[in-house]
Amino acid sequence: MPAHKIYLTEEVKQQALKRNALKWRKSKKGKDWQKKHNKHPNRKKWCTRWQKRNKGIANANTAAYRSRKQKARQGSKEAIAKIYARAAELRALGLPVEVDHRVALANGGDHTPANLRIISAVDNRRKNDRLDYGLCIEYDN
Repeated sequence: MPAHKIYLTEEVKQQALKRNALKWRKSKKGKDWQKKHNKHPNRKKWCTRWQKRNKGIANANTAAYRSRKQKARQGSKEAIAKIYARAAELRALGLPVEVDHRVALANGGDHTPANLRIISAVDNRRKNDRLDYGLCIEYDN
């Protein structure tokens, strides 16, 4: 009888990796490593360096944290990170832009790609938590 190959989708592979990482973090070996790593004198420097090199991901993580505090529905991490990375690229070109929630988290909006857009920082400050769609100039996502 011939052996059958099992082809796993990328999503299934990622889920398996997350499960294994979670098991390792909860194990004694993982907890010991985390204690040692978290107390390392260079930890702050490492984190700052990583945040500078990965501005889009770092900003997406911060926004995801804020939205979890608001108990908002979460969208695809990869798609959201792309939007924040694009905003970081535009800022590097000198454009004062920010990622905005069309429906603010404070008003029950979701943290999903459909609810995010890139607008100028001035428009975002002026908009605050209102639903003024007509006042903002959107940049491409």
